Formats: sequence, structure tokens, C-alpha cells
Amino acid sequence: MISNNGCVILEDNASMLEYVKYLSSRLYRDVTAEIEDIKASNEKRLADVKTGLLLRERIIGNYFLKSEDVAFFGESFDGKAVLKKYLTVKKNVVISGEFKIIERFCFSLCESIENLKFDEGVEQIEESVLIHKDSLKSLELPKSLKYVGSKAFGDCVNLESVSISGTRTEFTNNAFVGSKWSDSLKGDFIVFNNQLIEYRGRKRHVIIPEGIKEIVGGAFGNNKRIERITFPHSMVNIRGLFSFGEYSALSEVEFLGEGLRLIGIDAFSFCPMLKEIVLPSGLKTLGGGAFGQSTVINCKKCSKRIKNQVKKQYQHYIVE
Repeated sequence: MISNNGCVILEDNASMLEYVKYLSSRLYRDVTAEIEDIKASNEKRLADVKTGLLLRERIIGNYFLKSEDVAFFGESFDGKAVLKKYLTVKKNVVISGEFKIIERFCFSLCESIENLKFDEGVEQIEESVLIHKDSLKSLELPKSLKYVGSKAFGDCVNLESVSISGTRTEFTNNAFVGSKWSDSLKGDFIVFNNQLIEYRGRKRHVIIPEGIKEIVGGAFGNNKRIERITFPHSMVNIRGLFSFGEYSALSEVEFLGEGLRLIGIDAFSFCPMLKEIVLPSGLKTLGGGAFGQSTVINCKKCSKRIKNQVKKQYQHYIVE
């Protein structure tokens, strides 16, 4: 089916299979002539192709469909439209808000996108949707966006402009890693939407500024200099995963307030020097493996549910 904007929409796996069969039959009828045709119009992209399989994918994406975009999509378990694969040779691409979820590797075959915009309605961009693409220069994210996955736009070295409209979007720490835009951000604390995305400082005692509400997974990477960290009154969530990297030197954690609600999975699990931690009274959710087994968990101020969880998961604890 072809939509109003000229994009071929394949609504299920059966139609996707039939369409691919159709393209394959065209490909194999006269592959030599097709390749020569593409070379004449797109020699540079073919030079980057390393295998026959990739060559066929480029032919399908850039030659047979050079005058129209193709979108393969399905539904999530809760009925939301998922954009699974997008094929285009355009430089300027706008993704419709009808697609709520953008699946990983969605743009893996797109080598020409320079300016990418996601319309209002898009809610989730999964990991590595557009990775290692030198062509990408600008990115526009909508207010409706709730989540951007790991390395979603990682190693897009020429990405120099990112527009973030939403104030509640959850980012991973390396969503834009390796880009000009990420490298241009200055300061010890890289913060989006009150979330600490990355700590770039070298202090042994890190005092997180007031106003920051969340720590995303991997925010402290493999920084092995940090020995002490102080969380502000404003801190609400420490999301993990591996917020403090592996084999951290962290030995002391201080919470200035009692408002922390969540400590995520494996947040402090690789901090062997952390001998004891006092959990705030407001803690509602404690992720599995949040701490290493050598850490004493002091949860005297916590709810009965948190205390019972600590007793089940850890060998060393203080509950009374």
C-alpha cells in the first residue's frame, strides 16, 4: 500500500515477504545491468559495500526504491505502531508521529540522511537506530519522546546539531556518543532534562548539584578516581545500569535528602570498596543486584517492604 506521502507501507510479515520476493526477482533477472546502473548514479555508496549481501540490500534500498521511501512496520505487544526498517536515499527525512516506537537498527541501510526529524507522536527510540553514519548532521526530537536508547545515534561523527523539545525524555548516557555535538558539551556535569547523563570531571569527592533529579545508567562510566559521592536533596532516581562502572573506587555515599525513590538494577553492584550505605526513608523501588554482596545495607529508615527485600537479596544488612 502507498500512503499519501509516497511511502510504501507494508502492514504485516506476509506482505513484507511478498514485497521482498518481488524485489529479489527483479534483482536476479539482470543483476549485472542493475549494478552498472547504480554505479553510474551512486558510485560512492557502492564503494562502501563489502559483501554481496550488503550489495543486494543497497540495490533494494537505493536503486529500485530511489524515488520513494519504504517503511516496514508492525505492532508492539500493547498495540503501538513500530517502525522496524526504513529505506531511503533522501537527505532530509521526517518520521511520522504515527510510529510510536522506532526499532533498533531501523536506519541501518540509510547512507544519505543528513537531517532527521521525528514528528510529534514518536515516543520511543531504541538503541542503535542510526549508528556509525557519517552523513547525519542534524537531529530534531519531539516533545512527545519518552526514551532514547543506548547509542541510538552513536558514532555519527558529523552530528553537530540536536534539538530536544521534550522536558521529560529519558536519555541513556551514550545516546549521542562520538558525535561533534556530544564532544562540544562543556563542564564536569552533562545534564539533559534534570538527568545527569555523564560525569566528565576528575574529582575524588563528587558533589552532584542541586536540581539534578536522575542519574542514568553508566553516567560515571569507568571513572576509577571517585571515592566519595554526595547526592542532592533533589535526587529522585538512580536508574543504573552500572551507574558507577566496573570496579569503582567508590567507598562512601551520602544522601542529603530523603526523597530518593528508585535505585536501579546493578547501580552500585561493582563497587567493592563500598562497605556500607544508608538508604533514604523515601525509597520505593530497589532494583535487583543494586549493590555488591560485600556492602552492608542500612535500611533502618525504609519501609517494611524494602527491608524484606534487602533481607532476601543481601547477606549483610541493618534493619533495626
